[in-house]
Amino acid sequence: MTAAEPPDPPAESVTPSVAGQPHDGLFKGILGKPEHAASELRSILPAGLASRLDLDQLEQVDGSFVDRALRQQHTDVLFRARLDQGDALIYVLLEHQSTPDRWMALRMCSYLTRIWTRHLEQHPGVRRLPPIIPIVVYQGRAPWSPPLDLIDLIGTDDDTVGFAPRFSYLLDDLHRLGVEELRSRPLTHAVRLSFVLMREAPGSEHLTRVLPDWRTDLEAVRRSDLVILWTYALIVSNTPEPELTDFLARLGPEAKEVAMTTADVLRAEGEARGRADTLLEQLDIKFSDLPTDIEQKVRTAPTSQLEIWTRRILTANTIDDIFT
Repeated sequence: MTAAEPPDPPAESVTPSVAGQPHDGLFKGILGKPEHAASELRSILPAGLASRLDLDQLEQVDGSFVDRALRQQHTDVLFRARLDQGDALIYVLLEHQSTPDRWMALRMCSYLTRIWTRHLEQHPGVRRLPPIIPIVVYQGRAPWSPPLDLIDLIGTDDDTVGFAPRFSYLLDDLHRLGVEELRSRPLTHAVRLSFVLMREAPGSEHLTRVLPDWRTDLEAVRRSDLVILWTYALIVSNTPEPELTDFLARLGPEAKEVAMTTADVLRAEGEARGRADTLLEQLDIKFSDLPTDIEQKVRTAPTSQLEIWTRRILTANTIDDIFT
């Protein structure tokens, strides 16, 4: 069962490469889009609640509420949807650690508190807070065992239980999903493929053995989403790039173009990162303590500019001779 696939956006609005942070890029590039997120919400929300939410008008809300130190492990996205005559917020967090976080209920509680606090700052004078529906999407291979309710993390007895907060979240454990259950969910092609890749791609040396089972989705997914999905597959799997590129190229001319272009872009980005690393190493050797803004400047420069700066090192007496 598949939700209707939305049309491809204009070229200028296509989500950029996910090479920098692949899990974050895939999650926000696909599930960050309301039309895709709505298909996942229809799959996992209780039927009664889903029927009351206007998921066709789902709206993404800007901002991240994850602790800065945990942004390598957690990625989040917030949505707003009409619930009867009011609004509800839906907070979705991707847990992409390989093992479950025992304290997830506590972390989620703190993230929701931040959302409500910001809501009060933006809407002074409101009398009630909007309901927030919290969801954790887990892609790790170890079974999820942490409690889904905060009260189960608190040591209470008959006299103290009344003072303990009750709070729970929905869990979508991707590795507990059977193939047939995943096929039967009313997901868009892009979300279904995202879940397949989150489950199967990291570290896989033989991803092309899995992908033929999902050929229908690969052939139907819109081009801009396929770029995001394929970039993720190339980065996180250990399957040789020529093998992956050859597989996708056999699905048709548009898929072949995506396969070739994505591989070329990643090679170019890898070359640029290598040039940047070399330049920064040379700068450190010649000038020692570099200004704090230099690394960012070098990391974000195009290859043509890196080549110019690298040549200048040979004759530069000061760091300004290079960058001015």
